[in-house]
Amino acid sequence: LVLKGLYGKARPEDGLSHVVNTAFPSGHTSTATSVAFGLLFVFLAPGRYRRLMLPVALLWSLAMAWSRTQLRDHWLSDTIAGFLLGLACVLVSAVLVDRSSS
Repeated sequence: LVLKGLYGKARPEDGLSHVVNTAFPSGHTSTATSVAFGLLFVFLAPGRYRRLMLPVALLWSLAMAWSRTQLRDHWLSDTIAGFLLGLACVLVSAVLVDRSSS
């Protein structure tokens, strides 16, 4: 919500839903990405199974980004930023958890 307030970017005018807040970044996409990749890192140890599930997490995140742009609730840049924000949160969290357990 802090980024939404800082940027104040308007949503597409012809969106299918009637959302009143600003568009940048996509909260749905950042949440989907952080949950998908977070679950991947929490429940699967590094190795074969994590590598096999990585495309699933990526596809889930991209599906959310695509749906938000298809509904015309977000611009493509909003969903890309949401994806990158969600991924950054997971990676920073993974580094912090790894450092605290060492």
